[in-house]
Amino acid sequence: MLEGKPLAKPAADGKYIVQVGAFASEEKVKELQARLKSAGLSTYTEKVKTGAGERIRLRAGPFGARADAEGVLGKIKAAGISGAVIVQ
Repeated sequence: MLEGKPLAKPAADGKYIVQVGAFASEEKVKELQARLKSAGLSTYTEKVKTGAGERIRLRAGPFGARADAEGVLGKIKAAGISGAVIVQ
């Protein structure tokens, strides 16, 4: 989700993605990526343009099953990062 709005289209093939957040600061994204990497999680980013300017989505996935996405969501929360959501 970005600014409380759902994604425009579902993840490819009905897969699940965990969105950690959408950030204006590349430094914040790098900080969170480092924390997640140390927790054993791989992430990727996606730049999007919004009315408030460019944002960087930080995500993990895609996952073929919701249970897999929920497991990663739990690891993200255990790393002390709140606000992550599962999107389909």
